[in-house]
Amino acid sequence: MNPRYVSNSFVNKSRPILPYLVSDYIVSRESHFYYEGKEADHDQPRALYGKVMNEKARQQPHDNTLLRIAPQ
Repeated sequence: MNPRYVSNSFVNKSRPILPYLVSDYIVSRESHFYYEGKEADHDQPRALYGKVMNEKARQQPHDNTLLRIAPQ
């Protein structure tokens, strides 16, 4: 194990829990962790979806999601 590696669970990087904010019928909250909600988190999946996958491969995750949420 790398002695310099410290995972997020061992370092107090979480923010204090804030109360819910209500605006325009949408309940939202502040992020609990510093890494939540950064735009860079979506760069790799965006490149995979847009540049690597063909049309058939793009349709498969959509179909799987629809099958999962469709009533039985």
